Amino acid sequence: MSELRKKLEIEGDKGRLVADVLFDSGASVSLIKRSIAEKVATILKLRAPRHFTLDKEGESLEVNEVTRIELTFDGHTISDEFFVTSDLSQEVILGVKTFQAWRIKLDFENDRILFGSDLSRLKLITIKPY
Repeated sequence: MSELRKKLEIEGDKGRLVADVLFDSGASVSLIKRSIAEKVATILKLRAPRHFTLDKEGESLEVNEVTRIELTFDGHTISDEFFVTSDLSQEVILGVKTFQAWRIKLDFENDRILFGSDLSRLKLITIKPY
């Protein structure tokens, strides 16, 4: 597990601000601290709570809410769902699910975030009726 930190502009349907974003290769999903989420986006209640295991053995996190956030950096804007919790030591944690969706790679040696070359290409899938 490795991580990179960047101060990035985040934006939701209510506004935008600059937040400390942790790119964490050990986090499976993306999370946002409630105090930050409330300032920029509408928070939605999940149908059922989600439970996540934490690094500390035997500890877990229950999450009951989610929001959608956009992040802008290095000329790219990405968006994803972020689980909302007050029990977060970081302002924003970007997890592996978001890395995979946006073809993000972390270059720890050079403290850089890399994007796939076809990040902005839209791929359409046509489904033919039977």
